[in-house]
Amino acid sequence: MEKEEGEKFLPGTETEEQFEEVLSLLAGWIKAGIVDVGVDVDGDVVFDLPDEMEELLGTQISSDMTYKNVISIITQEIRVLASVGLAKKPEQSLKRRLPDKLLEKPEKLNVMVERSNRVIDVLITENVKQRVLLRKATSAYIVNSLQWNSGTYHIESGDKKKTDVPHILLEVNFARPHSANILTLREEGNVGVSRNDDITVILELHKDDLKDLIKKLNKIEEETL
Repeated sequence: MEKEEGEKFLPGTETEEQFEEVLSLLAGWIKAGIVDVGVDVDGDVVFDLPDEMEELLGTQISSDMTYKNVISIITQEIRVLASVGLAKKPEQSLKRRLPDKLLEKPEKLNVMVERSNRVIDVLITENVKQRVLLRKATSAYIVNSLQWNSGTYHIESGDKKKTDVPHILLEVNFARPHSANILTLREEGNVGVSRNDDITVILELHKDDLKDLIKKLNKIEEETL
């Protein structure tokens, strides 16, 4: 995997032994709860790596592998291999999503198909597979992100008595899978990308309202197990 100075590493060009080492490490981290496996809005598999990955990798990777190389293998190559492995036509998906430079040799496609199969076997549970299939099938909104803040209202009632009312602001972003992206101009002058059908709803809740919402969600979970 060693490259000439200044040459950028391309995920997918590592040896089979190096790929298997990274795959094995990732599987161990997932089993230990260090890395979470998620599914994004459009049904792609994502790996939530902790901030201390560099420290973790420093004691576990081979001397011929760098921290940045391993991270790029996980976040670029293995992520794509996991997602296309659950597609209806994996080979066509690989051709669309892998760099042309990586597929210059015809036999390389077969190698990547085999790697994709290994990723699915080692990393992807039945629940993750079901979540991916649901994302790809649904046209309904999903909860994309949650943000919250807390504050206190100082409210004067009819009898002129002031009451401090603590509240929670819950900002829920809903997204529709496979919706088109649009360019937006941010306040600082940068151009950002957002999804065309995104909806953000701000809920203002008393702590007991939040408890009631959690109770209702728990009841749904209990009744659908």
